[in-house]
Amino acid sequence: MRPNTRFSQKTLSLLLAFVIVISAFAELTLTVFAAPDLPSANTKERGNVCTSLSTDAIAYYTGNYSFDALSQLSGYDDATSSYNVTLHSELYSALKTLMTDTQTYRTTYSGTDTGSLAYYWQRTDAQEGTESMCCFYSDLEYTNYGPNGYFRPYTTVSQNKSDMQREHIWPKALGTFEESGAGSDLHHLRPSIGSLNNSKGSNAFGEIHDNEGVKANYAYGTDPETIWWVGNGYFEPKDSVKGDCARILLYVYCRWGETNLYADNANYSKVIESRDTLLKWCQEDPVDTWEMERNDLVEDVEGNRNVFIDYPEFAWLMFGLRVPEGMHTPSGSSSENGGEVVDVLNRALTEASGTTYSEWSGKSANSNAVYAGNSAGDKDSIQLRSNNNNSGIVTTASGGKVKRIEVNWHSDTAEGRTLNVYGKNSAYDSAEDLYDEQTQGTLIGTIVKGTGTELVISDEYEFI
Repeated sequence: MRPNTRFSQKTLSLLLAFVIVISAFAELTLTVFAAPDLPSANTKERGNVCTSLSTDAIAYYTGNYSFDALSQLSGYDDATSSYNVTLHSELYSALKTLMTDTQTYRTTYSGTDTGSLAYYWQRTDAQEGTESMCCFYSDLEYTNYGPNGYFRPYTTVSQNKSDMQREHIWPKALGTFEESGAGSDLHHLRPSIGSLNNSKGSNAFGEIHDNEGVKANYAYGTDPETIWWVGNGYFEPKDSVKGDCARILLYVYCRWGETNLYADNANYSKVIESRDTLLKWCQEDPVDTWEMERNDLVEDVEGNRNVFIDYPEFAWLMFGLRVPEGMHTPSGSSSENGGEVVDVLNRALTEASGTTYSEWSGKSANSNAVYAGNSAGDKDSIQLRSNNNNSGIVTTASGGKVKRIEVNWHSDTAEGRTLNVYGKNSAYDSAEDLYDEQTQGTLIGTIVKGTGTELVISDEYEFI
């Protein structure tokens, strides 16, 4: 894409007005919110793949926070630093704001009284309408919180009773929280068998069951199965819980800003071995109907939702990656759109700033396409100019067939300015290729300020 006219340069004078507002307060009113009532018991059972969004989920995403609007925001691809994603991903910031602003209540950590985690678990973590709690990792039912509860089904006498604990899926030792904030969030903490929970410790999540020196831990129950493996500094749950773990970790990472998700930060080591493992677990163990209904019930208590349960697609988009085609999601969007992905190219992606034109390359948005260009970034927008500066944007790696290009013109752009769009089926090296007849490709069309913002591409081009 290149402009075919020269943009004029002009100096802008900015007037900064500082206003001091002085407010006098006669009294301070403190509003205390009562603990929400118990929601109904979870009527679903574990393991049935969720194929549709709940009514509550649909109602949660509106306006600027609709799925369509959110999915247009840029992600940030950095497999080596989960911290950098928090700085550069527009989608991460928007999801964090959504989940923070809609949270109206925080559960308390200790005890079983009204308002506590254990008080609500008897409903949120029930199965099939019973008021027993489904223990995380094992899926065994437990009659009540504490050392005097009973497992169902009963097995040997020594297994009838066991201390249930509050399980931080994101280990406390690897986070900035203790027993408040993320450390008492109903979306995060789950009831768990104490003896098995202790085996997990503060190990990071990882795939280790085939490694030497790894210990297998077995479940209580009439038909024992391996619940998890521990060794070499890592912990691996059974397959049917891996997706739940991944989506909880994503929630804590995004809602509470714990930045050491898949890479160490300055203070804490990572909580899962890699971004690839995180997304693999999220895909291979899809959301089930129990998980979706639990999200509804926790929303009844806290006011917010775990967005990665409703739309697992956000995990890929937030990291600037293409959503896997055909992935099972409650919304079905990855199947319905045939894998179609929207790339949003903005000033932040190019990292160009001010009025100085510079070369940039190796930038990715949501698809597998890689972009390079020559542009400036004044007025927080992408600025292109005449051909003697070799200014423009090209794809140096394909993200698939390009179907549509839409331009959001800056208000200061003069009427009649034009953007030429070229396409071909071999990679561009740089924006300079657009100014050589041998390398520019085919002129697909022109978008003109004042007459249009969109160009639909009927022919098949993998590079523009």
